[in-house]
Amino acid sequence: MTAAWPRAATAESLAELLAAGRRSGLELAEARASADVAAAAVDVARAPLWPTLEVGLGYALNQDPASFPLGTETITIVPRHQLDARVALTVPLYDPSARAAVAVAVADRAVATAQLAVAERASDRVIVRAYYAWVGGAAAEAAAVNARAVAVDNLAVVERRAAAQLASPVDVARAQAAIADADATVASARLVVANAVRQLATATGAPPVGPPPALPVDTAAEAPLASWLAGAVAEPELAAAQARRAAAGARTAAARAAWWPSLVATATERVTTATGFGEPASGAIGLELRWRYGLATPRQVGVARATAGLEASRVARAEQAARDRVIDAWHQVEARRATALAAVARVEATRVGAAVARERFAAGTGTQLDVSLAQRDALAAELAVVSAQAELAADRALLRLAAGREVAP
Repeated sequence: MTAAWPRAATAESLAELLAAGRRSGLELAEARASADVAAAAVDVARAPLWPTLEVGLGYALNQDPASFPLGTETITIVPRHQLDARVALTVPLYDPSARAAVAVAVADRAVATAQLAVAERASDRVIVRAYYAWVGGAAAEAAAVNARAVAVDNLAVVERRAAAQLASPVDVARAQAAIADADATVASARLVVANAVRQLATATGAPPVGPPPALPVDTAAEAPLASWLAGAVAEPELAAAQARRAAAGARTAAARAAWWPSLVATATERVTTATGFGEPASGAIGLELRWRYGLATPRQVGVARATAGLEASRVARAEQAARDRVIDAWHQVEARRATALAAVARVEATRVGAAVARERFAAGTGTQLDVSLAQRDALAAELAVVSAQAELAADRALLRLAAGREVAP
C-alpha cells in the first residue's frame, strides 16, 4: 500500500496559499464586490455637487392658431406648428447636505474596505486550519501505512507459528484485525486530506499543487505574552469597528446639515415660435436660496447621534476582543506545546513496548494479545503526535494572525 500523494518536486507553502486566497479565493468575492459598490457610490454621491445641464425640445400642433396684422407685419400669438427649445444650467454654489452626503459615502467606502480586510483575515484563518489539516492528515496517513506494514509482518510471523502449532487461530485473527484497524486509520486520514484539499481549493481558487510538506516539529516556547499584545491594534476587526464609528459620525454631520440652506445659480435660454410681442429667444440668470424644515429633522439628528454613541461603544468592545484573541491564541499555543511534548514522550515509550512485545512473541515468551495491544498503543501514540504537532503549528500561525504578524511558512 502506498501513500495517497505522489511525490513531486515542490509543495506549496502556507504563504503561497495565503497569497492565492487573497487573489482568487471564492470566499472573498462577495466582500470585494461590496467594496466596489461602495466605491462607485462615492461618485454617485458627488453628482449633486456638479453643474446640471438640461435641454428640452417641444413641438405642438395647435388647433386654433392666433395671429393679427400690425402695420406691415403679422404678429403670431399661437402658431399652428409651435416649436420650443429650452436650455437650463443649474450650478450648486453652496449645498451642505450634498457635501455631507459625499462624506457619508466616503465613510461607507472605508467601512466596505475594512470589511474586505476582515473577510481576508477570516479567509486566512480558514486556509491556516485547512493547510495544517492537510499536512497533518498526510502525516497521519503515512503513520498508518507504516503501522499496516508492521501489522502485515506480524501476521506473517503469527501464521508461521500457527503452522507450527505455536499460535492459536485467535492469534491469527487478532493479527488480521490489526491490519484492518490500520486500513481504517488510513481511510480516515485520507478523508481528512480530501476535506482539507477541498477547503483549500474553495479558499484559494485552486487545489494545492504537489504533495503536502513535512509536518513541523517545533516545540519551542513563544515569546512572552506582553510582546504579542501590541499587535492587537492591527486587527482588521478593530479597524472595521473604527470605520463604522467614523461612518456614524459622518451620518450625524449629514443629519445636522439638513438645518442649513442651499444656494443655487441658474441660467436659462428659451427659443420659441410663439413670440407674441416678444423676441424669439429669451434668457435669464438667477440665484435661488432654498431652505427646508421638517419635524423629522431634529429627530433624525437624535437617531444619528445615538447611533454614533453605539458605534463608539462597539469600538471599545472590539479593542478588548482583539486583545482577548491574542491572549487566547498565546495560551492555546502554550497548552498545545505541553500536549505535543507529552505525545512525543509517549510515542517513544510505545515504540519500545511494541518492539519488545514482538520480540517476546517471536521467542515464544509473549502472547499475540500483547503484540496487538502494543501495536494499537503505538499507532494511537503516533497519531496523537501527528495531531498535536499539526494543531500546534496551526495555533502558532493563528497567534501571528491575531497579533498582525507575518505567518511563518
